[in-house]
This record gives sequence, C-alpha cells and structure tokens, in this order.
Amino acid sequence: MLFGGRGRGYPKTFGPTSLPNTMIWARVEDAQVARSGAEALSLNDQTSNARHFGGSSVGNRPTFNLNDAAFNNRATFTHVMPGSAGYGQWLDCATWSVSPTPPFAIALVGSHDGTFDNYTAIVDTAVGTQRRYYVGTVPTSGHLSLYGGSFLSSTVVAGAPFVMIAQFNGDGSSAIYVNNMTTPVVTGDAGASSGTDFAMRLGTAAGSQIGGWIGKSAFVAAWNRQLSHAERNHIAKDTTTSLGPYYGITVT
Repeated sequence: MLFGGRGRGYPKTFGPTSLPNTMIWARVEDAQVARSGAEALSLNDQTSNARHFGGSSVGNRPTFNLNDAAFNNRATFTHVMPGSAGYGQWLDCATWSVSPTPPFAIALVGSHDGTFDNYTAIVDTAVGTQRRYYVGTVPTSGHLSLYGGSFLSSTVVAGAPFVMIAQFNGDGSSAIYVNNMTTPVVTGDAGASSGTDFAMRLGTAAGSQIGGWIGKSAFVAAWNRQLSHAERNHIAKDTTTSLGPYYGITVT
C-alpha cells in the first residue's frame, strides 16, 4: 500500500523492496544476526539477492548489542580496533557476481568514538587488498569521506549517531548527506575506481594503510543508481521506519 499524504507514491514503510535497484539491505536486528555469545557471526541481506555478511574470524568480528540506548534502543554492532589481524572488526559480504559502477548510492547508520589515527572505513567495497569504493574517515581530523580512486572529504567529524547517504557518481557531483537529505555536507569528485571485482565489508577496509571502524554500525543498504531528493527523504525521514525515526536520529 502506498501513502498519499506526501504524494510521492512510496510505501508507507521503508524496507528492502521500497525502492527499485536495491542491491543490498541489511539491518542489524535480533532475527537477522547469527552470533556466538555476543560475537556476531553473520548479518542477513533482506533482499532477494541474499548478499549476506559473514566470513570474518574469531577476534575480528563485531559485538552485537541488542538494545543500544544511543540508537533508540535498536540493535547495533560495536567495532573496536585492532582486531586480532591488526585491523578492525568486520563482516564480509561475498564477492558479487555483478560489479556496480557509478552512479550508485550507499546508506548507512552508525557512529564513531572519535579516535582517528588512520583511515577508517565503516563500509568498503573491495576484494583482497584492492580498495574500490569506501565510506569512512580520514586521519587526524576524522572527517567523513568517500573514496573511489580519490578522496572526497567533508568537514563533518564522525561522532554522534548519523544517518548518511553516500552518492558515488563517478564525477564532480558525488556527495555526502549527513542527517540532512537536502543539503550535502560536501560535493565533488570521489573518483571512479577500475576493476571488476566487488565485495562489501562492514566495519573496516582492505589494504595496509586502512584501519578499522571504531564505533557502531546499525544499517547498510545500496542502490545501483543515483537517488533523488524524494528517495533520500523516504530512506531517511518520511516514514516511521525510515532510518532517522527508527533509530531516534533527527534528520532534516
């Protein structure tokens, strides 16, 4: 059923089938996370693509929090640094049969504890040590950034819980939206990485110069296209299950 109050023809709830071209839609929640004690073993993709997260080893997996007060008592992962491999804690999504190229968009919910001694990634799209596209921070300043062959860095420091949409367009119109779906915190060129291999890693990135995400993650989704303003609003704020209301984060 569609809602008519805003006249945009989107479902009354935000979910895995709300928008076309959804590549992955994964929300940290009790029914979707397999775990051993508090250690997360896997996270389900709730689309029919079945691009589930898993594959990390003992000591390198995030901790599952069932009721996180900072996120409206919703479930989250905690990532610490370093993991046993000297990076961070993460879950891997298996290599995808199709490698997306810009434009594509990634939506994320998370927070960072404010420790920045290296590049840190909340999500990376890579195989082995070859970075493709990642969303995270740059050293020292902790500014939220995109990378797709070159860095696009904002002046926003990853601290309090955020709803972010990272739009990779492969040109100067790439953008980062943080808790505001109208005005990006930065626009510019994040590059267009070469290569056909593609995977997704939640919580850290590949490569020796990349560190682990130090903080929380709660949600990740991606679309193989550019998102409109109305679609960003649907994802982030227009329904009770949009990311802002769901996680108790104010989004404008």
